[in-house]
Order: sequence, then structure tokens, then C-alpha cells
Amino acid sequence: MLRDRTIFSRQLKKVINTPLIKVITGIRRCGKSYLLKLLENQLKLLGIAPERIIRIDFESMENQDFLDHKTFYDHVIRLAGKSGQRVYVLIDEIQEVKKWEKAVHSLLVELDCDIYLTGSNAHLLAGELSTLLAGRYIELLLLPLSFREYMDFNQIEPGNRQKVEDAFSDFLEYGGFPGMHKLPDDNEIKEQYLKGM
Repeated sequence: MLRDRTIFSRQLKKVINTPLIKVITGIRRCGKSYLLKLLENQLKLLGIAPERIIRIDFESMENQDFLDHKTFYDHVIRLAGKSGQRVYVLIDEIQEVKKWEKAVHSLLVELDCDIYLTGSNAHLLAGELSTLLAGRYIELLLLPLSFREYMDFNQIEPGNRQKVEDAFSDFLEYGGFPGMHKLPDDNEIKEQYLKGM
């Protein structure tokens, strides 16, 4: 089951179907890919048919044939089909595609589409984003979990004072990275996880 990132889900809901490219940025492992999954679920709840949602993750080997802007563009056009209905394009790690901005611009011109991108801060925030997308985007900065979200991810009820205090102590020591809730309660493992970031 996907746990909601309430603050950021609300931000995304506000910009669905706006004529801007939505660029989700944030530090590594803060949950950008996860937020795209939440968005995909939200679109389905709004009644968008699954075939109108195009989700491509460039960390997956199955998409390695589309790392050139032309092959990427052709792939999205093929997936969009000829229905004439709006499609929702959710692309994870867009910076992996060479000259991706050319493909994204063409998709905006040639498709009725709503585009969401995630990518590495180093690539997307190096002062290039406004040049690459020429003012046609809105940036949504994703942060690690707030303490409230941290409690939700760890299924801690606010009424259990001792568990809340223990969770707060862990939160202060290890931070609010979403993947932490999947790890065993072992300090050494948690420290190794953080060192790998």
C-alpha cells in the first residue's frame, strides 16, 4: 500500500491539467519516484483510464532503448496512440535522455498531454532548467518526510507517547528519508544506508 505524501500530493493536485511541465526535484532518495506512483494512483482515482497514463522510469533497464530524444519521443507518441484524448506523461529520471528537452517540447506541441518529470538536482537545477524549458514549467521541490509523515510511514499512532518519543529520537538521528521505514531497527544498517547516499 502506498502511503500518502500529503503536502506534496496536494501541490500536485493543484497543477494537474495546467499547461505547464511539472518538474519534481529534490535530493536523492527523498521520494521523487514514489511521488510519481502516488500521482499515477491519483489520476486513476480521478477516472483517468490506465492506457492514458504513460509512465516511464529511466532507471529501469526495460527503457534503455529510449535514451535518445528521438527514440524517446517516438516511444511516447506510440504509447499515446491516436485516441485524441489527453494523455498523462510521467517520466522518472528524465536527465538520462540525451537532449530530452527537445522531445518534451515536441510532445507539448503535438500531443494533448500533461507532463510530469523527475530528475537529478545536479542536472535539472544547474541553472539550465529555465533555459531548457523556456518558462513552460513549474518546479515542485520535494523534501524528505516531515515528522508527521515519518510517523505515518512507520505506522505510529500519535496517542502512544513512548513510541512517538522513540520515533522522534530516531527522526532526529537519521532524518526523514522515506526508505528508512523499510529497514530493520538496527543502527549500523541505518548508518550504512545514510553513508550510501
